[in-house]
Amino acid sequence: MSFFVLGFKDLLLNLEYPQATTTLEKAVNHHCKEDLEHWQLFLEDLETMNVGQSAWGTKTTTALRQIWSNDNWRVRQATYKLMSLTFQKTSPGVKLLMIECLELAFAVFIEAVRSSDSHSPEALKYFGDHHFFEEASHAQGSWIDETHQLDLNELELSEEESKVAAMIVLEVFEWFHLMFTSWYKQRAIFTTPSPVVPKESAAAQPKEI
Repeated sequence: MSFFVLGFKDLLLNLEYPQATTTLEKAVNHHCKEDLEHWQLFLEDLETMNVGQSAWGTKTTTALRQIWSNDNWRVRQATYKLMSLTFQKTSPGVKLLMIECLELAFAVFIEAVRSSDSHSPEALKYFGDHHFFEEASHAQGSWIDETHQLDLNELELSEEESKVAAMIVLEVFEWFHLMFTSWYKQRAIFTTPSPVVPKESAAAQPKEI
């Protein structure tokens, strides 16, 4: 999952507005800023769990081969596809909805690993309580800045924006499903015995954008 977690920073940077002026643009930037450095928490947890040596050994080339292996193709593909969504010329409202979907999908993952990891939730930052409660606070609403909250129920989109938003929502959750399935399959690297792997249904295949 390293490829996605580290790539997520670039995804957020691509969503940001260099000079936010409107309320929605400021809300987009605030969301991006909140999650921009979470990849560093991920690296700290890898060290805490000693994942480097237990899963990849001591060679950098071993880790790189694993990240770019065929087994990890779905993770890389999902990252590329999600990144491609950020390059679309969309309104601030649609961007905000996309960020909400990204956060919601990933919050499900964080909640699952928080309760299943052998380390205590307090010992880990990315996979533990620290990240979990941050995501939970995000789920309470979209913020324009540290003190002003935006009510998404009042968000008005044009008919065309609504169509684009609906497509993005579908794409985000479909690609997260495929990526989560890939991560689940590779639990065997860290756990023994290997878990039962859910089958990837044809219905889960994403539509081309």
